[in-house]
Amino acid sequence: MLQPWAVSQPHSHTPGTEEIWIKISPGSIPILIENDLREMNENTVYLVPPTGKTDHSNINVSKDKTEWWLYVARGPATATPRPQGAGNGARPVNPNLSRDTQGSVVAGKPLL
Repeated sequence: MLQPWAVSQPHSHTPGTEEIWIKISPGSIPILIENDLREMNENTVYLVPPTGKTDHSNINVSKDKTEWWLYVARGPATATPRPQGAGNGARPVNPNLSRDTQGSVVAGKPLL
């Protein structure tokens, strides 16, 4: 989610990271991909090119409405072996899930 009158800092990810944003709140907003501003409507999707060089950002120009997205990401595969019994090969790494999220969970309190 993005609070009113806010912007997510333009950033890129490591090469191979796939990131998809699906706008689920009504209306349209500007988004920044590289140096282009584009309009994003409700129920539309964008994929950040996995080049490792594409800056992107979501922008909420509303002063009273929170914007909501469904966010899906997959980091590049690494040479790190899977835990025993999990099959062969490398496992995907998602840089957005590498941080501790335990403090964001409040038992018995819904998100909406």
